[in-house]
Amino acid sequence: MQFVDKEFARRTESAEEIPQVRYAQLYRKLRPEIGAAYEEICGGHMVFAGVGSPIGRAIALGFDGKVSAADLDRVEEFYRSRGAAAQVDVSPLNDLSLLELLKQRGYAIWELNQVLYRELKDLATIEVKLADARIRPGKPEEADLFAKCAGEHSRSTYGVVSDARRSALRRRSGRSLRGVRRRTDHP
Repeated sequence: MQFVDKEFARRTESAEEIPQVRYAQLYRKLRPEIGAAYEEICGGHMVFAGVGSPIGRAIALGFDGKVSAADLDRVEEFYRSRGAAAQVDVSPLNDLSLLELLKQRGYAIWELNQVLYRELKDLATIEVKLADARIRPGKPEEADLFAKCAGEHSRSTYGVVSDARRSALRRRSGRSLRGVRRRTDHP
C-alpha cells in the first residue's frame, strides 16, 4: 500500500494551485475588468478570478509551517476587499494551526476531494492507443473556451449551485456554499 507524505501532498496541491495562479495572470491581461489577483501566503497562494468564478481560493497554506491568525486575517481581507467569500482548500497534511484557526472562526467544509494516483513505473506494460489524440499547451486565445468547458463540466458533474440559488441559501443559512468558507454571520 502506498502512503502519501507531506511532500507528495504539496506537489499534488500545486497541480491545482499553479494553474489558478496562471489563470489569474492571464485574466489580468485579457480581462482586466474582472479584477483578477493573486498573492503568495504561507507557502501557497490566494487567487481571485472574479466573483462566482470556480477559480479562486486560498490553496496550499500551511504545508511549510504554522498559519497565524494574522495570516488568516490577510486571507479574509484579500477576498472581502473583492466582494467574495474567503475559501480555503485544506489537506489532512496542512499544519494543524490552519485547521484550528478555521474551526475557531466558524468555517465549514463544503466538499471533500480525494486524489488517486498510480505509479508510472509499469507504464511500459500498458497498451495505450491515442491515434487521434494530441497533447499541447493551451493558447491564450483559448482561455475563455477552456473556462466555459470547465464551467459546464462543473455544473453537469458536480451540480454547481447557481449564483442566485447560492445567494438565497447563503441568506437563509448564514453560510457560504463553496469550498471551506467562513460563516457570514461570524463576527
